[in-house]
Amino acid sequence: MLGALRTRIQADAERCGRSFERQVIALLRRHYGEDVDIAPKPAAVLALAAASLADIPASEGDRLTRKLEERNADSMNHEPAVRGSCSR
Repeated sequence: MLGALRTRIQADAERCGRSFERQVIALLRRHYGEDVDIAPKPAAVLALAAASLADIPASEGDRLTRKLEERNADSMNHEPAVRGSCSR
């Protein structure tokens, strides 16, 4: 039974031009709403990031955050989050 479900989800993913994992997330979001995600909320990520920088000298913190800003700028070129059925 699970094999048939996986095959059906994979077929839908290919039809929509998504990976299997992105199709599963789209299905969960459609059923449970937009709050379904595999990552923590942004506020939790920011709190963890701030706590991880607490013991780092300001000069080192500036260097690290500059690298994070560069990575963030690079990541803006990736595919947007999945929403709805096959809409992009």
